[in-house]
Amino acid sequence: MNAAFIFPGQGSQSLGMGKDFYENSIKAKEL
Repeated sequence: MNAAFIFPGQGSQSLGMGKDFYENSIKAKEL
């Protein structure tokens, strides 16, 4: 299974913005 995280172009993006999700999600770590 492939997965992609797509963030909308609204607002600002920053380095590490998905880090909290990755660190706290077992499913994200399985990717």
